[in-house]
Amino acid sequence: MRVSGWGCCSRSVEAIVAIVAVLKTGRRMCRWIGAPPARLRFLLEDAAPVAAVTPRAG
Repeated sequence: MRVSGWGCCSRSVEAIVAIVAVLKTGRRMCRWIGAPPARLRFLLEDAAPVAAVTPRAG
C-alpha cells in the first residue's frame, strides 16, 4: 500500500477482508495493475507469488 499510494484498492468489505487476511498471514501485497510488462515480469520473478487475490474470477 505504501508503494502504490492511497486509493489503489477499492473500499469494499471484501477488499478490507482480503487485505487483513494477507497481513495477518505475514505475507506481502503487490499492486500489479498498470505496471509495464518489464516491471510486471520483475515483480513476478522477485515475489514468486503462490496465490493472487482478485476482485473477480477470470
